Amino acid sequence: MNELYEKLDKVKAELDNLDIFKELDDSIKRVKDNKELMDKIDLYNRTKSNDLRLEIYNYDEIKEYKKLENEVNLLILGINNRLKKINNKRSCHHESN
Repeated sequence: MNELYEKLDKVKAELDNLDIFKELDDSIKRVKDNKELMDKIDLYNRTKSNDLRLEIYNYDEIKEYKKLENEVNLLILGINNRLKKINNKRSCHHESN
C-alpha cells in the first residue's frame, strides 16, 4: 500500500510542476492585480448584473484566465478518462448464468 501512496505522491508532484498550473497562477495574479477589474467582480457578486458580467468577460485578464481554466478542465477530463480505463481493466467482471 505504501508503494501506491508513493506513486500517487509522485503523480501529484508532476502535476503540480506542469506549466499550465504556473500559467494559471500567474493569470490569477494578473486578475487580482487589476483593481478596476476586481472592483467590477466585487460589484457583480453583489448585483448579478448581466451587463456587468459581459463587461468583465471583455477584459484580457479574464479571457486568458478562462482559456487556461478550459485547458485545465480538459486535462482533468483526460485524466479521469484514463483512470476509468485503468479501473475497468483491473476490475473483476463476473457474469452469472
